[in-house]
Amino acid sequence: MYRPLLASCLALAAAGCLYGDLTPDLEDTRWALTGWTSPDKSDPVRYRVTLEFEDDRFGGKGPVNQYGGSFRQARGANCSLGRPTATLRGGEADDMAAEQAYFGLLDRVRTCRREGGVLILADATGRTLLVFSPLRDCRRGRRPAPGYFFRPAATRR
Repeated sequence: MYRPLLASCLALAAAGCLYGDLTPDLEDTRWALTGWTSPDKSDPVRYRVTLEFEDDRFGGKGPVNQYGGSFRQARGANCSLGRPTATLRGGEADDMAAEQAYFGLLDRVRTCRREGGVLILADATGRTLLVFSPLRDCRRGRRPAPGYFFRPAATRR
């Protein structure tokens, strides 16, 4: 009686090991951008872009501005990030173009998954758009992240 149940549980656990975490818990996590699908093939690491998740919101530091928006995680790997709201600092033309490209990629995200310790954000077809590596959490006494969590004034508590 318990063997079929045990076999099913083991099969599900093995699938999770093979295919990564299909339902990543992103609450209270912080990330640094390490890869992206950029039309100009620029290195995203030079911009020190961060992303973090907290209370159904996301935010971080873009190439120029702080940004934030709403986040919704559905069943499985499905997720969506609302159109980001950003501070209005200006910057060099190349940096501003990189920021617009980054925000455009965030707007296309439909799936979130973790593989090998990194966070992969992809479009509806599964094409990888953005790749992030974890940042240490400064709330636990570790080094602070390069950016901070931006929450538009209307949504602050």
